[in-house]
Amino acid sequence: MDTADKKSFLKDLQKLPSDIRSRIQQFALQEAPALIPYQPLAK
Repeated sequence: MDTADKKSFLKDLQKLPSDIRSRIQQFALQEAPALIPYQPLAK
């Protein structure tokens, strides 16, 4: 996730209730990136 997208995501995330927000934030920023192998688009 690039910096601009991350800032927008975190701003939108603040609108959610804290219990839901913490679960979504953990998944989106920690769990999901670990599941998807990083492969650059251009070589």
